Order: sequence, then C-alpha cells, then structure tokens
Amino acid sequence: MNLKVPIIKETAIKWSNSKIKFFDDFNLQNPKLGQIKISIDKDSDDFDEIHIMSKSGKSLAYDTFIMGLSNKLMEDFFMRVNHNLCQSGARLGEILRLTSIMELMKNNLDKIKLYSKDTAVIFHSKYGFEPKIKSFDERNQLIKKIRSLENPEYRPLKEKAEDLAHQIELDSLYPEKQRQYCVDASLLGKEYIENLLQNGTQGDSTPFLYGMSMELTKDKILKNKEFYNNLYKKHGIDFEL
Repeated sequence: MNLKVPIIKETAIKWSNSKIKFFDDFNLQNPKLGQIKISIDKDSDDFDEIHIMSKSGKSLAYDTFIMGLSNKLMEDFFMRVNHNLCQSGARLGEILRLTSIMELMKNNLDKIKLYSKDTAVIFHSKYGFEPKIKSFDERNQLIKKIRSLENPEYRPLKEKAEDLAHQIELDSLYPEKQRQYCVDASLLGKEYIENLLQNGTQGDSTPFLYGMSMELTKDKILKNKEFYNNLYKKHGIDFEL
C-alpha cells in the first residue's frame, strides 16, 4: 500500500513511568490543518482516549480503547473523526491508528481487536486489520454479500461462498462446525478485502452489508514494520518499530 503524505520534521515522543505506558502530549505539523496536538485522556470513564486537537483547542478526532496488561490485549471501541475532515486529506484517522499501535508496542501487547461498522472495514484493512468473525450474523451477512457479486473476476470467490453456505446449511445442528465456519468466513473475507484494496470497489456503494470483528496482531505489525515506519516518518512522529 502507498499512503502518501508529505515528509515533515519529526516530533520527539516521551513516555510516562506508570505501569501502563502512555505517551506524553506532543504536537504535529499537519499539512492540511497546521499545528495539531495529540494527547491521551487516561481512565476517562474506565476507558482511555487518544485525542487530536487543533491549536485553538478544538476537538478534531478521538479513539476510545482499553489496554489489558494481563491478557495483552487492546480493545478499540470507537474511533471518530469530525465529519467535515474525513475526506480533507488531513489523515487524522491514520494518525489515531498509528498512535494506538505505539501504545500496543510500548506496552508489549499482542493485538488490537475491534468491531468495525460496515463502512469502516476497508479503512481498518488498509492498516493491517483482518476479519476475525465470531458471530453467525457477521458470518452469514458476509457470505450473502460475496454470493451476490456479479463481476466475473469474483467468480472463484463467489463459488467458495456458495460452497460455504451449503456446508453451513448441512451442518446446522452441529455448533462446533458452525463456529469453524466463522473461521472459514474470516479467511474468505480476508481474500475479498485484499481484492477490494487492490482493485477498488468498482462502483459498488455497499461492499459490505454488515460490520465485523477485526484484529491486528503485533506479529503482523512487525512483519510489515517498513510500511508503518514510513507512515510515522511521513507524519513526523519520532517512533520506529
């Protein structure tokens, strides 16, 4: 993936000495918005929140999450960028994701997991998240969408979805098999998403009918560290994997 932003001077990052490591507030020079401030509101109603603020103190974007040291897991609950900035080129969502990865790595956690709404699946996928479907509703809606694809290039994927739907129906009385079919649907979804990232939605206004559970693992981050490091450098964030 090639997510280009202008290269700017890096901002030094300092960290707290607390049991859970949090970065101290820092500023970035955003090519679209000028100076912005990145901070963490710790333990806000039992959650932590990364905030992006304008120089004047206006809230521009935030990401709400919990970090668990015992289970080595970050649970990401809600990411929001002000609507008028979503297509502005300021890449605030990207900055939120990069800073959450910083927290993951600094606290030696294993993964970030989240539930993505249907319209955000492609966004999260751009930064390495993959489907980890747990519910039968998520699974069935994804299969339904893939089965409905009309473009000939999706025929092999569509056939896999047809076969999986058939197996789900045949094994409707076997819970263990039904759970395994969620794993199979996740792999099918990953293949579908990879195609979307490579070729675009090709005019499909609803590439997903339903949201889904997704995960990004530390192992995948490290395997693709050059990709992430380039983004840190381009945003002027002094952090390297």
